Order: sequence, then structure tokens, then C-alpha cells
Amino acid sequence: MSLINKILPKKEIKEYFIVLGVEEHRITAVVATLSDEKVTIIGNGESEFTEGENEVEAADIAISTAEKNIPEDLLIKKVVFGLPAFFLEQDKIKPEFLDRLKKISKELDLEPQGFIEYPQALAFYLEKKEESPPTLLLLSVGRNNLILSQVRVGKIERNIVVSRTAAFYSDFEKIMSNFSEELLPSKIIIYDEVKGPQLEELREELLRFPWHKHASFLHTPKIEILEENDVNTALVEAAAGSLIRELNIEEIRVEEKKEVPEEKKEKEEEETETFGFIKGIQESEGEKKPIIVEDNFTTPHLPNFSQKISEIRLPKISLPPILGNLSFASLPFFYIFIILVIAGAGFLLFWFYPKATINLIVYPASNSHQLPITFSTDAAKLQAGKDIILANALSEEASGDKTSATTGKNKVGDKSRGDVLIYNKTTAGKTFPKGTVLTNGTLKFTLDDDVTIASASDTGEGLTFGKTTAKTTAVEIGPEGNIAGGSIFAFKDFPQSSYYAKNNSALAGGTSREVSSVSKTDQDNLLTVLAQELETAAKQKIMQKISSDEKLLDDTVTKEITSKKFSKDINTEGKEVSLSLALKINALVFKQSDLTTLIKDDQIAPPPGFTLDNSKTNIQISQAKKGSSNDVTALANITSFFVPDLDKNNIKSKLTGKSYQEVSNILSTIPNIGGVEIIKDNSLPFFNNTLPWYGSNININIVSR
Repeated sequence: MSLINKILPKKEIKEYFIVLGVEEHRITAVVATLSDEKVTIIGNGESEFTEGENEVEAADIAISTAEKNIPEDLLIKKVVFGLPAFFLEQDKIKPEFLDRLKKISKELDLEPQGFIEYPQALAFYLEKKEESPPTLLLLSVGRNNLILSQVRVGKIERNIVVSRTAAFYSDFEKIMSNFSEELLPSKIIIYDEVKGPQLEELREELLRFPWHKHASFLHTPKIEILEENDVNTALVEAAAGSLIRELNIEEIRVEEKKEVPEEKKEKEEEETETFGFIKGIQESEGEKKPIIVEDNFTTPHLPNFSQKISEIRLPKISLPPILGNLSFASLPFFYIFIILVIAGAGFLLFWFYPKATINLIVYPASNSHQLPITFSTDAAKLQAGKDIILANALSEEASGDKTSATTGKNKVGDKSRGDVLIYNKTTAGKTFPKGTVLTNGTLKFTLDDDVTIASASDTGEGLTFGKTTAKTTAVEIGPEGNIAGGSIFAFKDFPQSSYYAKNNSALAGGTSREVSSVSKTDQDNLLTVLAQELETAAKQKIMQKISSDEKLLDDTVTKEITSKKFSKDINTEGKEVSLSLALKINALVFKQSDLTTLIKDDQIAPPPGFTLDNSKTNIQISQAKKGSSNDVTALANITSFFVPDLDKNNIKSKLTGKSYQEVSNILSTIPNIGGVEIIKDNSLPFFNNTLPWYGSNININIVSR
């Protein structure tokens, strides 16, 4: 808060505004009010639209839903747009998206105040929530795009956008291909249009991602889902910060009644031409916020408070009654003493109170090499060679049930049945056992019982065939087996010249229908999915049992199924099939400190002018193979990082009492410094953009990117 606002009474200003999040196929609206530098969310709404169609209508619906709780006579026109990263190019809105925002504003009679980039708003929100600048990855999951934002110390370093396909795993692989040896944060937060169980399923798929194969990660990152309310809150708080700064500047203009500087007019004209869209999030006064001097030493933008100190009228001060008869003439020494005390106190305050932290941003050099190592559970082998690390064998079991829909199709129904008359043309009797096959074209039938038939006999006028009646049933279900009377049947294994059969009446009763059934693919897929889930659950149990210094040797993990039971067999009728499964995993864990100690003497010497950064040494285990003695051989892929040698005391002596512009100019002449971050810990009015004169109150840190 400025000195004018402290002295003069401040009129409360209440401001309503809308934050409109424009995404791929969805628009969210949040109505909020800003009063006395406090922001309150009044309502929110959302609506979906088809790409290229009904976007204005969707925005109108979202805003109308959000405005349900405001007075009917209140018309809110101010709007701040929240935009995904792919809407922007080189910090400007792409023309095709800018046209869409213009159309929304014009048709809904809105007054754009600017825009907020989703990743930066979330980084700002998480910094306030966690009370420290976040270092993490933000993964936006839209319908058409995946956007990975790399946040380091609260700053968006880059946004990577890839088009989505049906294979989420492959899409994420494409994103990771953009990183090589760079060490990435071990925390990922997912957010965006996809809702409900779909987002949880994507999180589970990310947990199964082979993180150990990527040198950018020391271990499996922590993956969280950001609630939708958090996204809305982040956009509103970022927008409110911008509005607070605007309101304070307007108040000062009213009090001073001064003409707007020409430079400000030009800036406003430029903003008008660009539809009022200016990237950035301005924080409210009173909050301690780092002032970032970007790479290439660009000057940070600070508010221009042009009021002169001489124009501020201080309140009159009356002397206490006990001093009422005293005068400056009669007490010169007393007033001189008071002036000296005030001056001394002011000097001490000016000299010792301001404090600042300077983070010098450097870009490290790196070098990678490999070291063969062996993991063994036998402690006695540690003396056999320096390349052996003691490992601990752990086992854990997980069980669960899962149900899925069936995809198989089967025919069910009844078989055709009836009587046939069997003829024996031979002169010897014949017995046909149960199950003997009769054929009629391609159709097959079997005898229901054993059948004995007499031989043919000579009547003097010719042979009379032996014959008997038998029951028969079709082999296959279906109406095809319903054979009309008078049809001839042959015996499958005998010539028709010896034996045959005939039905005097039709065979009937054959029916069929197609039903859902369990296929082998259904069982296999269900087993694969449930086994992966249980393996993840068992691994998490192991991770809970080990210390922060211990690490799982992923390539040594083995799994065995201890019990498995399907609710239905293959080809059984049913729309669903369930599986009860118990799975056990066995794995080796080792201490990261043992590995660090082992490779300590093997690290490559730093190049001239650099120092090894032990905190960033990256070690990845690959090509792990179990030998006959249960020992595991592997390769340790070691990436060492080296930071520049900087004389902090010499740099500090050059920076004391300097303005931020002078700081950037001085640091730009020092090799290997890529940028600077200045944090005001304590500051005095009118000296906000100047470092302390007392060198001990300046703390310098080396921040490696």
C-alpha cells in the first residue's frame, strides 16, 4: 500500500468481473467480486460446444449460469480470458483464436481486460497454496491436445503441445522424446477438459509408464489430479491480482489529477489495437513476490508511482501540554537532539532494514558415462569387489476382483430329433452301438441307443432286408437338422450297399439363437488389466515399506499368480465375466547412498571454471540381468552436472545499492550467468527497485537450471 493510501482515507471500491476459460470444446465462466483487495467467487458455469460452431452460444450459457446469484439489474462487462498454452505463439494470441475471442466479446457486449495463460495461473495459485515457488510438470489433457508445461521455481520454462490420438501411452512417449539428459521434477499434476473416471484411468496409465527408462527422472514421479474448482480458483486469483493493481493505479490518478504520461497513452493505444490482451499476472500490493529478470537481462516492469514526496501533506503535530511554553529559540539543543535521533534512526533503518535474496540462474555443463555394477543379496560378497552393491529382497502380494463385458458370440438352442428305419442288406445280423453316425448330405446324426438288426432273408421271390426302428439326434443345434420324411441316411463308416436308414416322418425340434458369451480374448484381456493393477498396488506396498534412501530395482521385479478364478468358462453364455486374482511380486531394493558412494570415485573431473554439483548427479540403472547365483548385473548410467565457479563476495560488492537495471547490466558481463531472480525480503517506500547498501543483508544463491 502506498504512503498516500496510508495517510488519506481510502474509499472502498467493489468491482465485479468475469473470468472466461476458453478451451478446446468447453467454456467455463466464473463471476467474482473484488472488494478491499479481497476476491470472492459468486458463481460459476460451463458449457460445451462443437469446434467451429456455437462457441458464442456456449459462452452465453456459461456466463448466464455463473450469474444466477447476482442482482438482476447488475450488468457485468469486464472479462478476463483464461487460455490454454496452444492458443499462444511467442507470448501473443494466435490470429485464429484472437478472432474467436473478439467475436465472443462483441456479440455478448463484454469488455476484455486481458488474458491469463492456464499454466502460469496454476503455477501462481500453487505458489500461494504451498507458500513456495513450485517445481513440477503440469499435464493438460484436452480432447485434441496434450500440453506438458515445465514449471521450475514458479516459472514456466516451456510448453510442449502434441496432438492426441487413441493411444495415450504413445502420445506421452512423444512428449517425453523432447527431453534428453535434462533432469525433470518428480511431481506431475493433471488437469483439463477430461473429467470423472477417465482422468483417473489416465493417471493409472501414467503410473504404469516405464519411468526408469528415461534419464530425466530419478524415480517414478508423484502423479496428482487437480480438482476443477482449483483450476477456476487459480484463474480468478490470477485475474484478481491484475485488477487490484489496476484499481490502485486509478486511485492515485484521481488523487493527483495529473495528465496521463505520453508513454502511458501510447501504451494504452497499443493495447486498444491489440484488443486489450497483455500477457502477465500482476500481484496485489503487500504480497511478497519475486521480481524476475528474464534471460538476456531484460529489465523487470515495475509500477510507476510518479507522485513527488513534496506533494504529500503530513498531518499537523501538536506539542504536549508539558512543553507548551517552550520554543525553538529557548530549546535549540533539544530540537537538535531530536533531529539527530530521528536522522540516526532513519539512517539505521535505511542501512540495516532492507534485505534481498538474489538467485543467480546458471546453466550447468554435463557429462555422461557408464559403470558396470553388480547387485547381490549376499553381504559376504561386498569384500570381493568394489563394484558390488548390497540389495535386499522384498515380496508383497495383492488381490482383487474385476468385471468386464464379454465380446464373444455363441449359438444356443435345441437339436433335431426323430425316428429312422434302419435297413440291413447283408445276410448277417448287425449291431450298431450308441453314437453311430448317420449322414444326410453335410448334416450328421447319431443313434441314441445300441441297435441290433436282423440279416436279410430269401423269400424265394427275392431278398427281404432286415430292418428295425431307432431313435436319432442331430449332432449340431439348429433348424437345419429338421429333415422332412422320406429322406435317406447313410452310415458314416459303412457302404450304403450294405446298410442305410430312412425316416418315414420328419425329424423336428431343432432351434438356435445367437447370444453373448465369454471368449478367450475376454479372459486374456481381463487377466492382463487386473494383473497390471495388482502389480502396481503390490509395488506401492513395497514403496511404503522402504526408506527414502532406498530405491526399487525395476528390471528385477518378477510376478507370479497365486490364485485365479473366472466366473464363467470360455464359450459360456453371459454378458459379463468376472475374475478373482491374487498376485505376488518379488523385487530387489538398494540404498541410493550406497550407489552414490560407489560411483563417487568414478566421476569425471569438472571442466576448468566449473564445480561438480553433487545435488544433481543423475544415476539410471539399465540392462539389469539376473545371473545363475541370483546376483544382478547392470549398467549405471551416470550423468554429472557442473556449475560455474562464481565469487559470491565479489559479485555482492558490485551489486550493493544498485538498481535492478544496474544489477542486470552488471551481471550480463559475468560469464555463465543466464539470468537473475531478485526477491525483496524487506523493503522501504521509494526504494523498492534498489538493492540494500549493507552487503550482509544481500543473500546470493546459485540456482542451476
